[in-house]
Amino acid sequence: MGTLRLHRHGAPPLEVSQDRVLVGRDPSCDMVIDDKSVSRRHAYFERRGPGWAVVDQGSANGTFVNGAQVMDAELQDGQELRLGMVPLRVEMESPMQGTVLMGGPALGTVMMPAGGMPPMPPPASAPAGWGAHQPAYAAPAQPAYAPPPPQQYAPPAAPYAQPAAPAYAPSPQEEAAALLGVHPQSTPEDVKARYTEMAADLETKLANARTPHLKTTYQRNLDELQKAAEMLSPGFTTVDVADLPAAAPTVVPHEMDISLPEAVRMMGERPPDADQPKAGLPPASAVAIGFITMGMIAMTAYFGLSAGKQRKALDKKLADPAIVQAGNDAIKYKSIEALEQAGALVNGKLKLCNKGTQPFEVGWIGAVYSAKSPDTGKTVLTSFNSGFCGGNDLRVVISPGGEKAIDISGSDPRCKWDGQGLFYSVAFKDPKDPEKQLRLAGPLHNRTDCANFGEGW
Repeated sequence: MGTLRLHRHGAPPLEVSQDRVLVGRDPSCDMVIDDKSVSRRHAYFERRGPGWAVVDQGSANGTFVNGAQVMDAELQDGQELRLGMVPLRVEMESPMQGTVLMGGPALGTVMMPAGGMPPMPPPASAPAGWGAHQPAYAAPAQPAYAPPPPQQYAPPAAPYAQPAAPAYAPSPQEEAAALLGVHPQSTPEDVKARYTEMAADLETKLANARTPHLKTTYQRNLDELQKAAEMLSPGFTTVDVADLPAAAPTVVPHEMDISLPEAVRMMGERPPDADQPKAGLPPASAVAIGFITMGMIAMTAYFGLSAGKQRKALDKKLADPAIVQAGNDAIKYKSIEALEQAGALVNGKLKLCNKGTQPFEVGWIGAVYSAKSPDTGKTVLTSFNSGFCGGNDLRVVISPGGEKAIDISGSDPRCKWDGQGLFYSVAFKDPKDPEKQLRLAGPLHNRTDCANFGEGW
């Protein structure tokens, strides 16, 4: 039987000899590729006549042949196959020893011997003296359709004693081109168009990812895509924007009994000897995330930690590189009013959708949102905490397949929230153990879709 070999740069080739082989990241698959961009059950390789085909199984990151996404495609020798972000080179071997399969749109599939063609038999009406010029090893005449005897042209077995190493190792530029699905010599305009298309798809998946693991995977794929585009067309992903004067943001907690921790306040202060910030304003979403992150640190310290553990937990969080970067970026931004005018602080509506098979009751809700100060009329960031609500003020139960737009109006003035915010955090009561909680959190900035939960819980 013929064999399908898949060559991966820097790793031994993968051999497929069975009629149907499942490939994916799950250990139960026939062939396992341990890469986060590969789905658990990604695709099938199946034998079709003398050749092979690949059949995608609804993978998250897709299956591509020569840069084009496919669901079911015949494979040809020498093609570039990509599963998610893993590039592979196709090599196909015929069931006959010493032959390879050559294919194309006009030829179909042709088997050619690796050791050359056998001697041709004499014509039906041979001229005088024909036999005198024929070599002693000439084979007897064969029917036009009969295969020649294998022993006359079979290659030595020695070259196949060990798995053949890939004949060609792609360069970094070729790997980058394979990742983007373009030619290594493509123009910057083609590279930019392909990058924009693929990046938009990954950013949509990143925004809708339901778990931190998926978010990390999509973000890493987006970073690798940008590196590949930069390698093929350096500089086009860098965008210059107008410089804005630096100003420390002001975060005002709503009805809190304690002020923001000192470590959080210090993030907005610049040491006298610090270097001046460089010109450039990140996207509005990055600005909002910076403010939201600092607000959530304050909320976590106030709502979730005891006085004895608060300092250690905050120090650990503030040492995180992402928090440090957010603090450094916040120094560069203008006042909250300017951010609001730029569209960076647009509240979104919190709507919860139960994708599970059992009802879930909300036990606690916290949020950060922008609002107008009744005293000054200026925009401030404030917070909501359902801990101020009474026992009957927060009674939200969502049935299987149901959805609920959050709007809380309790007897306590601090227990009022219309569900509009920049960031939310919800704790559900675990139906299996009422003492435990199942948490869900995420951004609401300019969001109109539903926050899904319950699937797989």
